[in-house]
Amino acid sequence: MTDVKILLENEVKNYQSDTLGVNMESTPDQILEACQKVILEESGIDIKQEGIFIYNVRKLIDEDTILVLPKTVAGNMCKSIFELAINLFK
Repeated sequence: MTDVKILLENEVKNYQSDTLGVNMESTPDQILEACQKVILEESGIDIKQEGIFIYNVRKLIDEDTILVLPKTVAGNMCKSIFELAINLFK
């Protein structure tokens, strides 16, 4: 079963993919839509603003894990910061 790990305010929340209705074949938008309510309930953040998701999805195929994290972490950043974010999910 695939793990879905969501980064919320420097804390990682773990979910099973079947509880969210997603899997490794799901598109990033499908995953984000499934996580939107959970993130809103947990943090008060609506991850879809003006029709655009402010979170991103990374799939770790070898670990059967889906990462959901803010674009500020997942987007244009140096490799060391990305590795730090990945390590938060382990």
